Amino acid sequence: MFGPPEEEALRTIVPTENIEAVMRDYLHFYRANHSRLARLHPGILEILDRLRREGTLVALFTGKGTRTTRISLEECQIEKFFQFVVSGNDVLAHKPSGEGIRKILQKFQLEPEDVLMVGDSVADILSARDAGVRIASVLWDSISRKEVIELMPDFVFDSVPELLEFFFAPDLLDSLPGNALQR
Repeated sequence: MFGPPEEEALRTIVPTENIEAVMRDYLHFYRANHSRLARLHPGILEILDRLRREGTLVALFTGKGTRTTRISLEECQIEKFFQFVVSGNDVLAHKPSGEGIRKILQKFQLEPEDVLMVGDSVADILSARDAGVRIASVLWDSISRKEVIELMPDFVFDSVPELLEFFFAPDLLDSLPGNALQR
């Protein structure tokens, strides 16, 4: 299932009294096999590090649950790059709702026009639109590339180097209305 955090997805197939036991097994499997299940694409660490060094505020809104999000951040060694994390457990309305983005806007007192969401799915585009922020769709690993493009995101990137150039090309940044990166 795509959308709700793992506990909610499991409730559709596992009796309620077994949820915590199944989650323990799932989390054990997830951590033990994380390097096979998810990896950073080459260049992502460089982007995150440069954003941090330049003082750019970076927050994460994911549909994953708090526990799997923590595992992924730890296993990929990227938790230090995010000033705030909103998981699927932190919202009542899951993606494609923009509730998680609005939590980030509120936490940092940001205006929607000053924020850029980077995502790879239809739900990310719809969440961004629901919250009134611009969306940069990264499609190098998207499972719904055609559907994402049909929704006409504000920016589309087919490779990590394209995204790196977008973030760090000074003349490009200066031309963005509202300075999407909030430096």
